[in-house]
Amino acid sequence: MTQMHVQSVEESAAVQLVPSRRFVIRFVVSSISSVAGSISFVLIGPTISRIAVVDPSLEAFYVALLAVWFGSLGRMWFLTLRDRNRQ
Repeated sequence: MTQMHVQSVEESAAVQLVPSRRFVIRFVVSSISSVAGSISFVLIGPTISRIAVVDPSLEAFYVALLAVWFGSLGRMWFLTLRDRNRQ
């Protein structure tokens, strides 16, 4: 015969209030990546715009780099928040 473990409402609420270690790590990494990337693009942006006048292919590369970075951040935050909802 199998035993079923039934959690009380208080136990299940307490378990859901404490975020998992994996979620906390993902959240910290996502936050640091977002802030560091934003700062670097803001600092490098004016220099790239001045160089883009001379070489338009560099401007296209910079725009592609921004698009990939935003896509990467979007995926990272999606996975982070999905992990939070799985608890």
